[in-house]
Amino acid sequence: IGYETSYRAGLAQHATCADYHTSGAWTAVGVAAMAARMLDADADILRHAVGIAEYHGPRSQMMRCIDHPTMLRDGVAWGAPSGVTAAYLASMGFTGAPAITIEGEAAAPFWFDLGAAWRIVEHTHYKRYPVCRWAHPAIDAVRELMAENGLTSRDLAKVLIRTFHYATRLAGRDPRTLDEMTYAIIYPVATMAARGRIGVDELRPDVLEDPEIRRVAALTDLVETDHYTKISIDKRWADVVLTTTDGRVLQSRPRTPKGDPDDPLSDAEVSEKFHAFADPILGRENALEIEAASNALDRLSASELERVLSLVLERPKPAIIAETAAGERGASAVAA
Repeated sequence: IGYETSYRAGLAQHATCADYHTSGAWTAVGVAAMAARMLDADADILRHAVGIAEYHGPRSQMMRCIDHPTMLRDGVAWGAPSGVTAAYLASMGFTGAPAITIEGEAAAPFWFDLGAAWRIVEHTHYKRYPVCRWAHPAIDAVRELMAENGLTSRDLAKVLIRTFHYATRLAGRDPRTLDEMTYAIIYPVATMAARGRIGVDELRPDVLEDPEIRRVAALTDLVETDHYTKISIDKRWADVVLTTTDGRVLQSRPRTPKGDPDDPLSDAEVSEKFHAFADPILGRENALEIEAASNALDRLSASELERVLSLVLERPKPAIIAETAAGERGASAVAA
């Protein structure tokens, strides 16, 4: 319910507001709806909850955090607690104005089939890499083109990325922080070219000083095309041209990100990403239990669901953290 409400509120807001807002804005509305249901609120209280959340939640501008990547993270850190607070306020009698992203006349096309269709099923995208999704089609293009032609990063003399306007504002040739790196295109593309992956290890500070990644980033250009800007509405488009040291010019096909509804990640790929991030924090056994429960979520008893939530919310075990740190030190020693 929370995700579906957020999704539809976001679609309505994008269609009806002149400014381009971040996901924190509609996260507040969805979290309020979910929290109100969890508090056993009636329809009137729920209506006030989402109205309060929309009014008090952030209307942060998307392109500000694209042009200046920091820790703002799309305003979600304020959107979610705004929703929780709104639900509690409404349950105590605090009133709010109707949410225009739900009840506004212009929002009606986005809500008419609520309960009969689920946007989170029909049109949810899963991120393959832990960086901004706008970078993904170019990352996938480089990955595919290099694999098809048996290239390593040392074979590259020039890289040209062509994509839509908003994505070119990510740029990011010389990030100084991990926030700048993950809200970039050029550096993640160079990372894929140099390392053949973008995973947990590529979110560590040392990636910012990797000499081969920085070399490839320096020879990479990023340009906008009118065509990709025009068609990048529901989907995000890019292509890549590689010039090799022996003079070959290799062009990728125009592509959208792996993980879109029409090109979904496999169950194995989703599982692999989950364990890459979860195992070092929760431990392999706990992560496997969470995965098994998630795959049977609609069949869990109340006690089984409570067990899963306890695993998800459990503090990382000191022994696991120590073991992970030891593994990192060992890997650094081997590399040295």
